[in-house]
Amino acid sequence: MKWTAWLNCFLALAALVQMPGALAQGYIEGQIVAAGSGKPIPYVNIGFTKLAVGTVSGEDGRFTLDYNVERMPSDAVLRISCLGYSPVELTLEEIIPIRQTTIQMQPSITALSEVVVSALPVFKMEELVGYPLESSRDFAYWKDSLALGAELASRIRVNTGKRRLNTLFFNTMHNPADSLLLRINVYDFALAGAVPGNNLNKSGRNILHTLYGGARQVAVDLQPFDLWVEDDFILSLELLEVFGSDGISVTLPAVSSGGSATFRRYASQDGWEAIGAYGVGYALQTTFYTSDERKARNRRVERKLARTQSLKGGYVFYGRRGIKGALIENLNTNAETVSDHRGWYQILASPGDILRITSRAGKFKVIRVHNSSNLTVNLRQD
Repeated sequence: MKWTAWLNCFLALAALVQMPGALAQGYIEGQIVAAGSGKPIPYVNIGFTKLAVGTVSGEDGRFTLDYNVERMPSDAVLRISCLGYSPVELTLEEIIPIRQTTIQMQPSITALSEVVVSALPVFKMEELVGYPLESSRDFAYWKDSLALGAELASRIRVNTGKRRLNTLFFNTMHNPADSLLLRINVYDFALAGAVPGNNLNKSGRNILHTLYGGARQVAVDLQPFDLWVEDDFILSLELLEVFGSDGISVTLPAVSSGGSATFRRYASQDGWEAIGAYGVGYALQTTFYTSDERKARNRRVERKLARTQSLKGGYVFYGRRGIKGALIENLNTNAETVSDHRGWYQILASPGDILRITSRAGKFKVIRVHNSSNLTVNLRQD
């Protein structure tokens, strides 16, 4: 099915009227709204559980879903779920007689495991985890057989302890679409289940990113979502919308790794499939908290920094105008500075360090330091 068929959503929820000769091809069209307010809920996962038949509601809460009734088992369940709301489940028997309606979702009450800063271990260190790959002979990809809600997930191995996820980085090797709307999901990893577990995003807000066709290096700010992990976790990219293409063929670098694992599912609410001991090129800049000073102050790393650090500089522009007072942070060392009246700044950094550059208006860009000493950025390009 072409992607345009998935994206042409209608106002109301309709289901197939049971009549002779009409049952082979079923369809559901509808809108998902919040109970009480009636406000549309965007990017809701809608699908038959573990049957690879699913989709995602649009920004206005509307969706359409086609399915083959004859191929559906009698106990098939349509599951509707999203962050911040209690899931809704409907049996196939309940769906067929529905004509046109609206699905209402009740807000869920989530007990937030608040992290009290004063209770954190005294030592902290900035650490890049995952697989910071710009290119590779191995790769992971999405192809045309996918539906909305498809996910590509990979296990990220970390030391045990409290860790905040600050910035996500990944690279694309091929993307023919004008743009893709993606959702970033973070799941816990349970060895017993060996598949993605509970969603660790307790903010109730979707982490969205628009991936443009020409984009190669991507940085996504995770700090507003206050994401914490305490052990290995799983990060996924989920497909929400496709623009400017009837097909999809996105390729990301990957690396063979005995300690990793990669999973995929083809549509919303589908079951997870393990696809091998590979690590997709997801890398995250994190802050790790520990009670062990030796972990927080790695002498070998400090000596390496002393050899590789140098004064890097550049201008911060917005269009052609230099930005005064922009904050430049080295996320690996916690060093920071501000730009002068011309937009000029200098900061100590090593190749591979991550800099976050933020204007007073909140416009920001995250860049990786290379061997070049010129780190000029233009915030208008974001």
